[in-house]
Amino acid sequence: MLLKPSKNIRGDLPLTPNNFYFTFQEFVITWLNIITYERHLYPTEAFEHRNSFNIRVPYNRHPRVQKWQTQLISDVMDDLVFKNTRKIKMVIYDEQTGEIEETYTIHLQEFLHVSRDYYDKEIKDLKTDWIMVYNEFRANLYTLITEIRRLKPLSNTGNSTLTSDNSTRSRPWAYNIVLETQNVSMNTNWVLDKPSEANILSKSDTSVSSSANSNGDQDDVNDDGKTLMTPLQFVDVGPIVFYSSIETRQR
Repeated sequence: MLLKPSKNIRGDLPLTPNNFYFTFQEFVITWLNIITYERHLYPTEAFEHRNSFNIRVPYNRHPRVQKWQTQLISDVMDDLVFKNTRKIKMVIYDEQTGEIEETYTIHLQEFLHVSRDYYDKEIKDLKTDWIMVYNEFRANLYTLITEIRRLKPLSNTGNSTLTSDNSTRSRPWAYNIVLETQNVSMNTNWVLDKPSEANILSKSDTSVSSSANSNGDQDDVNDDGKTLMTPLQFVDVGPIVFYSSIETRQR
């Protein structure tokens, strides 16, 4: 179920768990659209720009994509209520080989869960306001955009495929949205894997012609020496506590 903001009798937006979770919901939608736009997973003309967290960000305006995103975010928010979700991942991979090229992750291990019975109760003695809340989310999104733009574009360099008519086809990229969960308790419309593993929720209905990997000056190299991880801005406002990261494959 998608959350909606709730105002008090004065018409103000109180600092309630519902409104914090609604803000996080908006963040996840924005996060997803920024990545698909910046990595050219859909045509540029499929997007329009709107204000979100006081910055101009892209949103996919295709009805089918919007419907898919709405269902995905609805199920993600439902699952968060039951404290199942540990990570939300967007995995960009080569559709032909299955090789993962980039992984974008929202880490939710520290996320604070509140019973639905208290969703509309204002949180007292909270030393924050909506300006501070938006500043934290905006800082994370700015960092995300900055780091993505440091990456080399996905390309078909050295990865073109020869077709039956002797022409070449650009390397097809696709993406999955993945939840890493504590246990299996998801909507049966989704494809589930094993408990405590990455459970694939939905595969995008698009593959695109784009390009190879990216490097950039990033921080942590995995033990295999093939993946770099860049941690992004930490967010800690009310019950919303998380950090995000970008992992890129190194060639």
